[in-house]
Amino acid sequence: MSIRKMLDSHLLALIALITFFAQLPYSWSADDAIILEIKRKGGHVFSDFGQIIEINLNGHDQIDEAWIERISRERGMTDLSLEQTPIGDKEIKLFTHLKKLEWLNLYQTQITDEGLRTIAQLTRLKHLPMGKTHITNEGIKHLKTLSSIEYLGLRKTFITDKGLETLKSFKKLKGLHLGETDITNEGLKTLGTLSSLTKLWLHDTRISDDGLLALGALKKLSQLIIYNTKVTENGYRSLQSMLPDCFILYQIED
Repeated sequence: MSIRKMLDSHLLALIALITFFAQLPYSWSADDAIILEIKRKGGHVFSDFGQIIEINLNGHDQIDEAWIERISRERGMTDLSLEQTPIGDKEIKLFTHLKKLEWLNLYQTQITDEGLRTIAQLTRLKHLPMGKTHITNEGIKHLKTLSSIEYLGLRKTFITDKGLETLKSFKKLKGLHLGETDITNEGLKTLGTLSSLTKLWLHDTRISDDGLLALGALKKLSQLIIYNTKVTENGYRSLQSMLPDCFILYQIED
């Protein structure tokens, strides 16, 4: 058989295969419906081979319990972002089946310590922003089971120095946001023991030179944000000499 005849034969077979699949009935799935609705609301969805992997509904104030119940059926989902939405502890309880979640963004939502009891069951979580919520020291204790946590966002929460003791449970913690909290120099002693940290936000807190040098033990630290604190230029320079490879944002230029 000539090469041309072989190519013609393969081409005809390919056309037949395409025609066959084109004639198959398309079934409109529940996933198709939720994807369409999320996109209509301006949200974002990423799916892989027909399975929803990521959902982003940041800033949508019309999300209710029915919506969360529908989303919670996507048990293969790894990323869920609900920043600046009205969801609270009641809706969070519907997340218990999302065992594959690695990224859960709850920044500026209505969750409290009670909601963290549910989140503690999502043991694959790595990234958990929860800033501007009603979380306290007691709530953080529920999260000790999350051994895979790499980033914890606690900006403008009710966390204090006492609550930082719980963070010692997170051996893989790399990023920690404590800006606009009541952290003081006493808390810096605890933070200085979190040797895995690479990024730390402490802006708008009451820390000062007296406690700052405790962070000199964090040899992996690559970024430290400490503007709007009581730290002076002398304190900043002293710490910079201890951590020469760390970018330290000491003040914001006008």
